[in-house]
Amino acid sequence: MHEKLQNLRLPLEGHLDLTDRCNNHCRHCWLWLPVNAKEQKEELNFDEVKNIVDDARSMGCRKWSISGGEPMLRPDFPEIFDYITRKAVSYTLNTNGTLITPEIATILKRKGTKMVALYGATKETYDHVTRHPGGFEKVMRGFRYLKEAGAGFMVQLIPMRDNWHEWDKMQELAQSLTLFPSDQVLVARLLTDRQGCYFHSAAAILNGAGMIFVGHSESGKTTTTQLLMDAGVAAANGHSPHQVEILCDDRNIVRCLEDGWWVYGTWSHGDNPLISPNGAPLRAIFFIEQANENTLTPLTDRKEIVRRLLGCVIKPFSQPTGGPKPWILSDGWLEKRLAMSCGSIKALRLW
Repeated sequence: MHEKLQNLRLPLEGHLDLTDRCNNHCRHCWLWLPVNAKEQKEELNFDEVKNIVDDARSMGCRKWSISGGEPMLRPDFPEIFDYITRKAVSYTLNTNGTLITPEIATILKRKGTKMVALYGATKETYDHVTRHPGGFEKVMRGFRYLKEAGAGFMVQLIPMRDNWHEWDKMQELAQSLTLFPSDQVLVARLLTDRQGCYFHSAAAILNGAGMIFVGHSESGKTTTTQLLMDAGVAAANGHSPHQVEILCDDRNIVRCLEDGWWVYGTWSHGDNPLISPNGAPLRAIFFIEQANENTLTPLTDRKEIVRRLLGCVIKPFSQPTGGPKPWILSDGWLEKRLAMSCGSIKALRLW
């Protein structure tokens, strides 16, 4: 029996390159095909991938390594990722991070190892190494989406002659990307016990009324504040009756006080550096998203409103006692946020 076990070989770990194509064209990469390469038609389709995964699992495979090329070039990447990871105990994903969307970031919350490559600390170096103009901004956007979704990840630093002059800065950048920001660790946790929370949002005071525009990166928060600023300039010139004060274009605080709901600005701004620590009675919440035209639709579905609110709350983390351990969600956070969300539905107007 012992001899049989010695000769038994199980495929406990599988490796799958979904494509050889990549939207980067890195100077050091030995395997590369352009995005629209004719070899695309030779790639495994979703059904073929499922068959391989099922066969491997039946033989004992419990862990998968998913890579490329750039695997997210596949339009069916979310479906493939979902299928593979549901059939595995653990997984590793390698990506350049430039194609991460809020939707992909959400599914990457699934427990596993996500490694995002970083080739420079500045856009000049990163774009030079990858030969991808605008690549640095895209990968930084990908990091923001992952952090907003609460999806853990590792920054994979790639040292080479062309970026060695930035090696120290690359390490500093990687560390800053993988640490929780102070507002998530400290302020959000304090607000949890003080009838308050942090939202990914833009906010402003319009004619004395507080308004908050809730949404993740690229939803239009900075654009919204710019439109409000233009209205404020028009008011200052006597061309508009509206008085506008911008609170912040990225993160704002909402609290339930004795006289009702209030909104406050913070220092954690996005592209618009105009901020204010002031507050005002909260009169309306707007859920914003990019669209070809501006429309305003009242929301009345309680479940949908709660889902949207919780999706944009900045989650408070705390570190367990007993030495350095992974940061975890503060106790009772979800129950308190649900209570606040239901209260806001009853008291406020939402669009």
